[in-house]
Amino acid sequence: MTDINTYLWAVLITGVLALIFAAWKTNWINKQDQGTERMILIGKSIAEGAMAFLKAEYKILGIFVVVVALLLGITNAGRTDSSALISLSFIVGAFASGLAGCLAMKSDLMGKSISRKRPAE
Repeated sequence: MTDINTYLWAVLITGVLALIFAAWKTNWINKQDQGTERMILIGKSIAEGAMAFLKAEYKILGIFVVVVALLLGITNAGRTDSSALISLSFIVGAFASGLAGCLAMKSDLMGKSISRKRPAE
């Protein structure tokens, strides 16, 4: 029978490998030619709009996360089968999810800008 520490290490190592791969791929995307000046300007405008959308969305999501975390903390406080710290886990998970969404949006926008570039004639 495998103990929980083996699974924990497997998850942590897999996570680190995924982060290394994501950093490598993002670095490759960022090194690609962006196209003409007009294409770069259009890409920057789209990216600015997308990041403004995320900022507005995350403001509302932040309020939701705080309310749900408070509810989780209150309902689990004093219980023997749970802990109020479950609310901290919820906040950390929400933050990690938001960060992943933000980074994915940035790399996606960069990749789309590169893929729209016309081949040299």
